[in-house]
Amino acid sequence: MSLPIFPTAMEYMTAGDLPRIGDATIDMSKQPAYEPPRDRGRQPVGFLNKDVKPDGTRRKILVVGAGDVWDRFARAPLEHRGSDVYIFDPALQPVKGLDSPDETIREAAQQKESARQARMKALNLDEAHCVLDNGDGYPKVPEGTEAVVVLTPPKLHVPYIQWAQDHGIPAIVEKPLVNDVAEFAGPHGLDEIMKHAKVPIYCMDWKAAHAAPLAALVGLATGVSAPHQDILGDVPDEVLKKFDFKHIRRAEGVMMQLSTESGDMTYLKEKRKAVWEGGVLSDMGVHPMAALANMGFTPTHAIAAELGDTEGQQTPGIYRRIGNGQQMPAWYARGKVMTEFQGQQVPMIIEVGKGGGVVDNCIRLIDKNGSVLKWNYDNKNSANTITLTTPDGVTTEIHRSNVNPYALMFDEALHFFDKQKEAPQKSALYYHEQKAIIKAVNDMERIGRERPADELRQFALAPNATIDMSQAHVTARGPEIQR
Repeated sequence: MSLPIFPTAMEYMTAGDLPRIGDATIDMSKQPAYEPPRDRGRQPVGFLNKDVKPDGTRRKILVVGAGDVWDRFARAPLEHRGSDVYIFDPALQPVKGLDSPDETIREAAQQKESARQARMKALNLDEAHCVLDNGDGYPKVPEGTEAVVVLTPPKLHVPYIQWAQDHGIPAIVEKPLVNDVAEFAGPHGLDEIMKHAKVPIYCMDWKAAHAAPLAALVGLATGVSAPHQDILGDVPDEVLKKFDFKHIRRAEGVMMQLSTESGDMTYLKEKRKAVWEGGVLSDMGVHPMAALANMGFTPTHAIAAELGDTEGQQTPGIYRRIGNGQQMPAWYARGKVMTEFQGQQVPMIIEVGKGGGVVDNCIRLIDKNGSVLKWNYDNKNSANTITLTTPDGVTTEIHRSNVNPYALMFDEALHFFDKQKEAPQKSALYYHEQKAIIKAVNDMERIGRERPADELRQFALAPNATIDMSQAHVTARGPEIQR
């Protein structure tokens, strides 16, 4: 697969030879066998033991960072594929001082070693698959490694991408690719690294893979095949006939999390410090933007933004504006970004937040006639639903089982790496979209923080788990964020 260094999603999709699921059946007896079950969807039969080769050997993959993302979301898909996984994490390195003559040092080391062994047991990891530090802070590369999955904080992504290039190992990199668009520029920036790339990279975003059924539908309707197009199956004719994909008036992405677990502020501060420090746009805003960008809605520039936080008033669903100069993370954001989609200029509105009193997880497309095409993920039932609602109120629904998005991403990345082996020029897939998204996020952060320091405003989320963006919009500094 020969592509530009930085192909757009559309260039990639029109190049052909995209991955397919094959058998999308969800067989519960063939899921990774450990408890508690990891949600975000299930593993399809078509991916079972896909990394086991005809001679019985397995594709060898190095994972850097065995934290929350690995254990809760990314681990199960590679186990299902039968990958031979090696882990490098500072917390899993051998403990020094176990044989110290100083009893205090020895006891402290023994406690650390006990914690290390407990963690390795929880990860089902033996010493042979625990990769040692090479002495420079980076891992010793297991012989025959075919890909590295980078699950570190974003500040380490650029160094690890350079490290992967130096070692000739294709890299799968967790979102966001970086936190600041400035990291793309300069002699040591990502753009320069990739201009001299020896191996390809793949930029992950689970939300983009999560919305694969909607991407497949958009692709079917516009004649552009999407990755894992066969996840869609049969589509009612009325969906294709009653939504005007050539005249899309607006795209919307909403992602709100409850004040529990990953949406809890204390959890973020204590367990995911890098996420907390990055803020809600970097952590969550990138998700709906990537879901839309990877199906062709490429951000061109940010228009307006509102930021809020949960440090002040803790009433569920109420957020307080961050004023100019206040150095605290924003955990609510609403923004408007202009995008380009197949020759159309389409505004994108996003609304994201953690610690709220409602939950919503959807993407909506609205055509010129007012028909609404909505993708929604139901976490409780692990199901995807696409709903078409026409102006006269008639609805048509498409229901699909929720395939684990990391399973889809790993399959796409490894398929892409295999196809790039003979390509004279190595490419960075979804890099173009990530760069556009990060610039838009940075610009929205700037716009939101430029508001007057003494301006306080509260946002009340609408009832019934729905964010009504027509009821709250920006009235100062720039165009309104509205429907």
